[in-house]
Amino acid sequence: MPPQKRTSISFRLPALALCFLGTSVFAETITFDAATPEGPKRGRVGFLNSIKADVLPPEWITEIAPSIWRGGAGWNPDGAFEIYEYFTKKVGVKRVILELSLNRKPNRDLPIEAAAERMVNKAKKRGQTFDSIEIQNEPNLWSPNDPVQSKPDLPHPPISVEEFMQKVWIPAFRAIKKADPSANVFGPSTTMVSKVMPNCREKLFAFIDAAIETNTLPEYINWHFQDGHNIAESHTKLANEIRAHVTAKGARIKGIAAGETIRPGDERNTSPSVAIDVFAASEFADMDQIHAAWSAIPVYGQKTSPEPVLGGLLTKDYSGRRGVWWTYQFYAKTSGERLKCLEGMSGSANLVGLAFADASSKRIRVLVGARDGSNHQPGSVVQIDNLASSAPYVVKNNKVRVRVLNNPQTETAVEELTSAFEGELPVENGAVKITGDILKWGALLLELSPP
Repeated sequence: MPPQKRTSISFRLPALALCFLGTSVFAETITFDAATPEGPKRGRVGFLNSIKADVLPPEWITEIAPSIWRGGAGWNPDGAFEIYEYFTKKVGVKRVILELSLNRKPNRDLPIEAAAERMVNKAKKRGQTFDSIEIQNEPNLWSPNDPVQSKPDLPHPPISVEEFMQKVWIPAFRAIKKADPSANVFGPSTTMVSKVMPNCREKLFAFIDAAIETNTLPEYINWHFQDGHNIAESHTKLANEIRAHVTAKGARIKGIAAGETIRPGDERNTSPSVAIDVFAASEFADMDQIHAAWSAIPVYGQKTSPEPVLGGLLTKDYSGRRGVWWTYQFYAKTSGERLKCLEGMSGSANLVGLAFADASSKRIRVLVGARDGSNHQPGSVVQIDNLASSAPYVVKNNKVRVRVLNNPQTETAVEELTSAFEGELPVENGAVKITGDILKWGALLLELSPP
């Protein structure tokens, strides 16, 4: 089913003309500087569970190029073993995280050391090399007295950092390293939402200190979610604080990850605009962003726990790809150097965006969405400065070819994105300006190329 055209684009119109179109003269601008590259695209984005082997068309996964996958089929601890070959050989996922899931069968019925050893040895026996091994999901919400993950309002209080270290983390970590000294450990997978778990930041850093003191610091430190809607800024701040703290303690880690970055708990979390914020968090924080998969709330009538939901990117009954899937595809097919945004790290007050310039392909590609928490952004201006001097490969006779794809939030399947504009625009004072409407949770995807 083709998408409905929901975004209108106007070009080179003065502010007064925008008023007559019903667009505010105070429309927001997001500006990227072609003269200030900030580093190559990272693209470290993946998913949690939410898949079954050989059910979806393989291109639905290969074309969005997930770089990492946490877990496997469902919450069964052995699910990753079952789907490992599919990930690594059929859809090109190079990094798979093995979850011990110590509070789920069959590991729940074993001593911690035996459960960890069982998982590591099973991977070795099957010839499967996992990127890292995760000890326990969200330990700050978990009590060993409960058969499954505890919540703060359950009778047993969540396990303390001290108890978690002694009863779970240290024995599991040492068992993993004994079975495979080269294994990377991934943790603590703690929830960083203050309303759900008060003092979550303090507990995360208490864990890091305790892990350093006991020589059990994981190679990859990860957490889940954040306070507020601003993913890129929040995750970058915390990632930088963790790196500085670890370095100050004289320790080292290999990387940082958000083991669950957003979950499909409502429509906004599976939208083009929020996806762009996730991509920005990966780029600016230099970290893995793993799209969560579970929800108690159906998204547009689609339950999000049974596979193959693909993190909420698909329609009901998994029969089609929603608009947000195409945001992932555009980002996956984008390459080059990330350009600095002049209004702020990941955009302006109401717009979130990324831009990449690739001289080898003679392309500049831009993703801009309505920032989460904002509404319809009419007359938004995307501006690329220093185009003529720093990206002459897209400019000819003071013109640049621009294609703008409308990427709305959709419930129904989208067979392909509609082109809201395709043509030549003038480069004036070295810059090009593209003006268009962005609906709530929606986005515009732009490509600049030589005329």
